[in-house]
Amino acid sequence: MNCKPGDLAYVARDEQFPENVGRIVEVIRLAVLDGTEAPGFWWEVRALSRPHAVSYHGEEGFAMYTTDFEMLDSDLRPISGVQVEDEVCDEVTA
Repeated sequence: MNCKPGDLAYVARDEQFPENVGRIVEVIRLAVLDGTEAPGFWWEVRALSRPHAVSYHGEEGFAMYTTDFEMLDSDLRPISGVQVEDEVCDEVTA
């Protein structure tokens, strides 16, 4: 598993909507699925920038955009930063 709830992640792969690759999302919780999705581990995520294209609708095939949607864990990469500590462990001396 790549991510966990509370993580910030970027979209590493989106075959249907390649314009989503590189966008930042917040991982919210495990997704509740209806069984029609591709196999894998799914998360509910929230876009932190502009809405993501998530599906095609209608005969014209226009894209639907939203900020809350589901993503496969395998398509996400967590963003890690410097670990924050409550205590200062190193001392700086002059």
